[in-house]
Amino acid sequence: MVSVLMTMVFVALGARAPGPPPGEGSRATPPWLREAIAEAMRAERLPGIAACLVEAGAVTWCDGFGWANREKRVPATAETPFLLASVSKTVTAAALMQLVEAGRVSLDADVSELLPFPVRHPTSATPITLRRLMTHSAGVADADETMDGLYAVDRDPSVALGTLMRRYFTPEGRWYSAGDNFLRGGPGRRSEYSNMGIALAGYVAEVVSGSDFAALCRRRIFAPLGMTRTSWRLADFPDRDRLAMPYRDEGGRYEAAGHYTFADYPDGGLRASARDMARFLAAHARGGRLLKAETLAAMFRPAVPSLDPEQGLVWAVERIDGDRWVGHTGGEDGVATLIALRPRDGLGLVVLANGEGRDDDDPLAAIAAALRRFAREGR
Repeated sequence: MVSVLMTMVFVALGARAPGPPPGEGSRATPPWLREAIAEAMRAERLPGIAACLVEAGAVTWCDGFGWANREKRVPATAETPFLLASVSKTVTAAALMQLVEAGRVSLDADVSELLPFPVRHPTSATPITLRRLMTHSAGVADADETMDGLYAVDRDPSVALGTLMRRYFTPEGRWYSAGDNFLRGGPGRRSEYSNMGIALAGYVAEVVSGSDFAALCRRRIFAPLGMTRTSWRLADFPDRDRLAMPYRDEGGRYEAAGHYTFADYPDGGLRASARDMARFLAAHARGGRLLKAETLAAMFRPAVPSLDPEQGLVWAVERIDGDRWVGHTGGEDGVATLIALRPRDGLGLVVLANGEGRDDDDPLAAIAAALRRFAREGR
């Protein structure tokens, strides 16, 4: 349960968004960048965009484009909370790695030894570990039919995270299926993207810390970094009109998808502003602000190279124009998001959209390329 204090904080902020610290993200948007983003929005059918640039571990530019809510004519800004979809996983990773740094949990511990109920692969004796969950190599599958039933519109989910995990991963559970919930071969045999695997990792953090996962992130990540427009709980945003409404493109017509949540929220249910996510990304540009430098280095290198040479600890590893980047993308009903970081110099990008885009692979690629050019040219 979210603490009364946390709820009061968000209620207090609901009517009046706090401004950025002096000098943060104060660079002006050049006309060519504004036009490049507008063109990408037209091409991909994106109603609204919020984006930020991080340079050398500092937020240097943020801006918003288009509409957060078309019907109510609310513009998208750097302070507008967007549903992050799978970009949320990077926050779950940070919460877990803080517990690892504190010696509260080991990446290679059997999760069955950490949880109040056993979680075993039905056909393998190989243990499911946090490292395997965070690299999508734990043999956990997403049962789409079950997960589709876990959504809630205009409210927070009625099923608690722990209840969901027990019902999904234990044989007596309501949503348990040996065939649908697990991959053939067992843990450590292959890397296949798993939302429920990350949700389980988030629940491990909840159990080990003794704190509700949403409250844990608020206390250990959001508050220290000044992420005042960020929460896992829809109830923490009293002014729903200020949220970015997710939109579907229905034959050239925008259709509002509503503000929805889901019970497996550590894998994709976070809402945050672009500025808040830029602060989060800036904290990953160098050690000491959120996690130690050696922890970040471990997260940003291939963790299971024999299975997937581009998979770090939650973060994906990619080469762009000869440089190594790490990041994550997100896609949900009416949502497309990305964050990316170049570790060698702390250059980072945040792009949040309240539309899915037309390019199923990378709807925000053109905007990300324009931001890299902006950083390179400086104007």
